[in-house]
Amino acid sequence: MAIVGLDHKPRRRRACAAFPAALRACRGPQCAARGLLYDHAFDVPDRVAALFYAGDLLRIAAWLPLFALYALGRTRLLIAGEFLSLPLFALVLWALGERLTLTTAGAAWLVVYGIYAVFNALALRDPRAASKNGRAA
Repeated sequence: MAIVGLDHKPRRRRACAAFPAALRACRGPQCAARGLLYDHAFDVPDRVAALFYAGDLLRIAAWLPLFALYALGRTRLLIAGEFLSLPLFALVLWALGERLTLTTAGAAWLVVYGIYAVFNALALRDPRAASKNGRAA
């Protein structure tokens, strides 16, 4: 539902420009925190840190439809979706076995939370679940 006279394109452009800036801003705290928590032998390349940060952004984005699912009472879909978050990540790490590196863990984090975000968004649009709860789609 669009509001008459409100153009959403500038907001979308600002969001697209803000995403890389947010990732760059995360780099500073990541370096400072790493210096406090670990010695110099633990070196996380920026591209690996970016995988984890991007996965975190997807995880946060997935919470919006998650809260909506809760508000709509779609608990079965909510429970199914929760198995696509940390349990799926743990399963992927276990399946990687000897091939597990920090880079593959970061990529798995990003992919798993991408799946989680997509599932939650699609579950919110499921008209069958809406009709079961007595709400219009």
